[in-house]
Amino acid sequence: IGLIAHDTQKKVMLEFARRHHALLSRFGRRLATGTTGGLLNGEVPARLAAEAASLRPVLPPPVPGWTTALQSGPRGGDAQIAEEVLEGRCRRLIFFEDPHVAREHEADIQLLERATRFAPQGCLCINDLANAEFWMNGFASLLAA
Repeated sequence: IGLIAHDTQKKVMLEFARRHHALLSRFGRRLATGTTGGLLNGEVPARLAAEAASLRPVLPPPVPGWTTALQSGPRGGDAQIAEEVLEGRCRRLIFFEDPHVAREHEADIQLLERATRFAPQGCLCINDLANAEFWMNGFASLLAA
């Protein structure tokens, strides 16, 4: 499963991952772009030092290596995850995108979204918290059955 969150959505992703840590841990592999991956592994990068106090309470349990943190989005991380999707190594993606902020790597974001639509083995891409919660609750019910 891929986990990506733009800066304004990082806290939302962390809270989501904290609530669903056990279920997300059932996936054989968790991929994330750099900063999100670091946060999901319990590390607050220096560039977010000013926000550290508000982020620490929502960090998931610190498990080094819980996610494979690729490059940050602007440095090619979205394209790296797109490749994983197209190669069939990532079949689920939770991508909390901020639609109100222009990104310098917009082409990579579009590539990733296109990859999820045309992946040969299929890839579910969830872009908002409500649908992510709905999907995780369904996943939990399926596992409980």
